[in-house]
Amino acid sequence: MRISNISLVPQSNGTLVECINIFGQNVAQLLPLTVEELTDYFEGKLGDLQIAFPHLSGNQREFLITGLSGEQFDAIMS
Repeated sequence: MRISNISLVPQSNGTLVECINIFGQNVAQLLPLTVEELTDYFEGKLGDLQIAFPHLSGNQREFLITGLSGEQFDAIMS
């Protein structure tokens, strides 16, 4: 499962990504990416997330895939 209903809101220090996570919860996270970079990624133009955005933390990349925070993901996996 992936995130859905994605909204990208430009900010002075990145882009606020608002979405519905894999549990159906509305969530948001500010990421140090442009709207254009994120749009290209979600349209499949940039390939693998780790290659496209190597500067993002593992938690930030997980948010783009599942909409979960690092703590939520760790709790599920333990």
